[in-house]
Amino acid sequence: MSHFGTKITELREAKGLTQVELADLAGVRPGTIVRVEQMKSMNMQPGTYRRLAAALGMTPEELDREWRSQRREKSRGGPGIPVINRAPAGQIVDYDEMGPDSGTGRAYIDRGNIADPDAFAVVVTGDSMSPAYAEGDYLIFVPMQQDGTLANSPKIKILDGHTVFVRFLPDSRQEGCTIGLLYRLTDGRIEIRKVNQRYAPILIRPEHIVVFALRELRRPVIRGLSIEHSGYLDAPHEKD
Repeated sequence: MSHFGTKITELREAKGLTQVELADLAGVRPGTIVRVEQMKSMNMQPGTYRRLAAALGMTPEELDREWRSQRREKSRGGPGIPVINRAPAGQIVDYDEMGPDSGTGRAYIDRGNIADPDAFAVVVTGDSMSPAYAEGDYLIFVPMQQDGTLANSPKIKILDGHTVFVRFLPDSRQEGCTIGLLYRLTDGRIEIRKVNQRYAPILIRPEHIVVFALRELRRPVIRGLSIEHSGYLDAPHEKD
């Protein structure tokens, strides 16, 4: 399964550019290109996306069509939902620590009713989301847009209090990713709260993060021994 970062790497190498050279053409830091090439989704600051497209010799719309068409083609008939790694829910961790986000994953779980080709799963560790989620639970996330709708199911809108997976963009003051409950504040910021109140909430601007909404919890029937899972759709959400 292709993803956004893979396509950027392919386009860069086709032009014979190093990551440093592409960064120079786009007017961004080399570390930004490194992180872009690790991204599954294209959700980033619009200015960065436009500069990246221009540096690759195309419009943002052309870049969008380029990677989406390849992703859709390669996602058909895939082996399942990739489990990218274990997610320490109680702290922000570097996204690299969670393992490959290229659609190959470290393992796969059955898709069940999840049709979204960009879905991925993580395994919970830590107690920051306790008692809602326990260590060993599988959480399946799908991309969410800034207007609160699911990227690949626009009729479903995510409400405040929903569990999300948050990845901080290179230009934000934080790095890595975390899991928490999403709340939209009146000043335009996003608050990510933990279920376990021993952990402090995180305040961030929406343009500085990529958000994935929880679509399903799968809990081991016999924890640690069985790969069979029971699942349900996380709430709250609404259909337009």
